[in-house]
Amino acid sequence: MRTHQANVLIHVDEVLEIDQLALLQGALGQIEGVTQVSPSARPHLVRVDYDPSATVAKTILEQARRQGLSAQLVGL
Repeated sequence: MRTHQANVLIHVDEVLEIDQLALLQGALGQIEGVTQVSPSARPHLVRVDYDPSATVAKTILEQARRQGLSAQLVGL
């Protein structure tokens, strides 16, 4: 059975150190339905691939904000 995938970019206002980025990736990766979390080559952007039947973009954004970050969604 093929699952549908969606992706979203999260723009983070802060400049993240390597350890902060790793924590963010880990936190986002723990969300049910998230299949991949990848930092972009562009500063401040993180791409998140997810199954929209298991989670929604708002949940992903809220998790980033729970990490103490100022973040916004950027659709793909």
